[in-house]
Amino acid sequence: MATESDMRPSPAASHVQTKLASPKRGVETPSPVLSVQDAADTTPQKRRKMTLPAYHRSQEFWYPDGNIVVIVNKVGHKVHLSRLQRLCGFFKDQFPIAPERTESTGDDDDSQALQTAPQSYILTDVNLADFQEVLRTLETPLRFNTEPMSQDVALCLLRAGTRLQCGAAVDAAKARLCQLWPVTPPAHEEQGVVKPKDILAVIDAARKYAVPAALKRALYVLMLYHARHVLQHEWSTLLFAVPGEAQSGRCFIIGPEKCQLVEREARAGRWRTMFIDRGHWEKGLKDPVGYVETVAEIIRKSETSISGKGVWCALCLRNRKQAFLAAR
Repeated sequence: MATESDMRPSPAASHVQTKLASPKRGVETPSPVLSVQDAADTTPQKRRKMTLPAYHRSQEFWYPDGNIVVIVNKVGHKVHLSRLQRLCGFFKDQFPIAPERTESTGDDDDSQALQTAPQSYILTDVNLADFQEVLRTLETPLRFNTEPMSQDVALCLLRAGTRLQCGAAVDAAKARLCQLWPVTPPAHEEQGVVKPKDILAVIDAARKYAVPAALKRALYVLMLYHARHVLQHEWSTLLFAVPGEAQSGRCFIIGPEKCQLVEREARAGRWRTMFIDRGHWEKGLKDPVGYVETVAEIIRKSETSISGKGVWCALCLRNRKQAFLAAR
């Protein structure tokens, strides 16, 4: 017959119970893992015992009425499963919509107990930032009507949208990349200094996710970047070469239609000032490929405006214009 002392818990057991009842502060208590395989192979009682590693709540995506916690890189997102099922083929496959039950079974109490806490799912092979961009797009479909999609966001949507089989995100990302990297060659006004890492990121994504239009433009810009780097060293030499004879730098003409300036030093100083003061030299350093033609057009206009005043003769200006056109 058991005595009262036999029924008392031992000090060790009391200590274990105390530690189990004291969850760690700041860490979300994990809810049961529910996957398709678990739902088929285990009972509700076993499923409740299967727990997830601790995670932190997402500050942006934690809805009180959400019914699934998607965990990415130890960050939990409490969202609506029905929306994920409707817009992402991945979640539709992982969580098939169960048919309506017509008869009650003995597991009703267990099912109701499971519904008190949201089910959880650990999402792998997806970057946290990429997944959150997909959530933002699904939650606010018109977000890009007022805020143009950046290249970084487009790449995020392309990566995560493909992994989650989210057609809306993938289509929006591809369309934006084609806008940022159109098939037509860039005009001079459109040519900016693009970082090589940005070009390579687009080339990699365009090849991996089949965006041929963006790939063509990105490869072209990459070749321009290399050419621009090489020509920057030649730009100053080309721009500051004094009009006139190559050796002496003097005017080609001896008669009254010759240039106003005769001495080489004076001619060189006037020619350099003309391009430095107007910013042409600095702009050409940034984009020598596109700016060569611009300088040729400036010289062409100068054949009438400047030579009429007697500063440079038409023959000297024509000589420099031909040099720029040949360099192009």
